Amino acid sequence: MSGIKVIAHRGGYKESGTLENSKEAITYAISKSYIDGVEFDIRITNDKKIVLIHNASIKYRNKRYRVSNTNYEELNQIYVKKYRTSLCTLEEALSPIPKKKYVFLEIKNMNSKKEKEYLGLIYHTIKKYPSKRIVIISFLYKYLRYFISKGFPTCLLLSRKSHFFEWRVYFRLYLTLKLTMISLDKEMVQRKNSTRILKYNKQLGIYTIHHSSEIDHILHQIGMNTVMKYQEHIYITTTSPKKIYERIQKLNE
Repeated sequence: MSGIKVIAHRGGYKESGTLENSKEAITYAISKSYIDGVEFDIRITNDKKIVLIHNASIKYRNKRYRVSNTNYEELNQIYVKKYRTSLCTLEEALSPIPKKKYVFLEIKNMNSKKEKEYLGLIYHTIKKYPSKRIVIISFLYKYLRYFISKGFPTCLLLSRKSHFFEWRVYFRLYLTLKLTMISLDKEMVQRKNSTRILKYNKQLGIYTIHHSSEIDHILHQIGMNTVMKYQEHIYITTTSPKKIYERIQKLNE
């Protein structure tokens, strides 16, 4: 099904058997022709290094090291001891990614007092790579608003679990914002929601798909014929890119 782009969740770690958000996971993902792009999470250390990590802290030997309160060198030493690989920085991740691959860069929660400074730090890093297909993603619109003002593609993540009341109340408002894409938790996928996103000239994303059996249900819910009326593609973020790709190819026969 040509209208679907396959995005590897947290760098494609699960399929490759590597650590999530690691250089090894990203290297694997970008080497596969069936993977259209990678998604990974970023946080900022105490000494302003942008690193790829999902959780706000690392637990090692009964002690927690919060990313935002720890300098990169110390955090990396702990990371290497625990995971036997180095903590990847944003520049290390971006540099080898081919121009044709999408980069879905999720900004995790940051210190509200340092938001402006940290958003600027991320911006000045990614603008070094103007040829990369970078999409800034977040659950927080205030982060995305900054990058909209800088001309970057943006994607708002919506989750039924963590924002049940908020997304229902503000969904119409989200549709009018200058977002490039809205990505729905797979539990939120309904034809009505999907069609409204597309009608408002927003690209549609769906996350996080683990099993190929989920694809049939999702595509039935959104209706690919409806999708193709408004957009060329939808974007599926998955922990199992190869299985999802193979299922899509089979459905396309």
